[in-house]
Amino acid sequence: MKTRLISHGVGFSLLIAAAAWGQGGQFSFTADFLTPPNEANTTTNVWQYFYRIDIANRTGVYERLTNYDAIHESGTEGWRTEADNPPYIGKHTSTDSLFPYIGLGESHIHPDNDGRGIAIGFQTPSNGFYEVSGSVRAAGGGSINWYLDKGSGSNVLASGSHLSGGRNHNFYAPHVTLAAGEFVFLVVDDDGVHSSDSTAIEFVVRPATVLLNLGSGLDSLVLEGHELHASLKTRQIDDSVRHVPRALIPGNPHVSTNAAFVAVIARNGSQGSLGRESIGSDPPGGEILQSQYSLGREGIRSALYALYREKNELGFYGLEAVSAADADRWEEALRKIWAHNVRLGIAQVHRKGLVLVVVWTDGVSPNAGRQ
Repeated sequence: MKTRLISHGVGFSLLIAAAAWGQGGQFSFTADFLTPPNEANTTTNVWQYFYRIDIANRTGVYERLTNYDAIHESGTEGWRTEADNPPYIGKHTSTDSLFPYIGLGESHIHPDNDGRGIAIGFQTPSNGFYEVSGSVRAAGGGSINWYLDKGSGSNVLASGSHLSGGRNHNFYAPHVTLAAGEFVFLVVDDDGVHSSDSTAIEFVVRPATVLLNLGSGLDSLVLEGHELHASLKTRQIDDSVRHVPRALIPGNPHVSTNAAFVAVIARNGSQGSLGRESIGSDPPGGEILQSQYSLGREGIRSALYALYREKNELGFYGLEAVSAADADRWEEALRKIWAHNVRLGIAQVHRKGLVLVVVWTDGVSPNAGRQ
């Protein structure tokens, strides 16, 4: 995973991004179709195409469409079975009289008449947080159902039923945690009637962006969840919060120079390796890593704790150093301590001036430990 810092005056954006992205810093099924390296439909492709999906039991393991050709000698090119009939997944590359309701350059898919679904699968190239968006239009006038699944039908990000008559549904999943190799599937079925089920779709995946302004120190990060990202809600603090003793956090987010609070944030922010005189339980993100450093809370003026929730928790540990030299020591220590979690895509370490922020999530993919 790669994090880019984009300057916004005195602040910056956290762009939680993949190491390599498609056109314009995102992947778009429509824009990417027919462009290298998307001519194939193999296990290594970012975009993959499937059929014969049992809608009631969407396992995430599906049969692959095998042949690439023109569809019905029309302006649509795409992936289909051996027969020149549905199901198929493709793109309308030239105008024709067979599919006048599909625009030039639109993606064009059609389920089979066997009651089973077809799917476009996006295979994540790297760990990170993502925004998934797009649209589904019942272009041919028939009726369809659609599902946006993270991995399988047990985790539905969005869906629509009985879409017909040229109607359009848009979808937007703003904060999706994915590990390298995980899939998001856009599945379409014929809604029980195989008739005029041509469907125009768009399917876009891009890195999620969160704006952090560190120009005014930690106080500038005392923000409600929606001020960081539309999908985030500020977590209510109660006894279930295990990262910081309840008595030390009168509010959320919370910034303080209180010695006990600074000590516990220093300890949690360093995964228990630093600030050992503090109190509190271990932070999320795996076993405590050992450190060659023994900084305690020396050189830290104030600390921040912030906790948010979407489907998973997202938290900040913030530290404001006394001097540039103190900030240098803490930055070096924190980057080494959190390196393993950064590689897993579940943490980031950032610095601007005297301010250091560790951003973490507990949204660990089942596949994350296997990377």
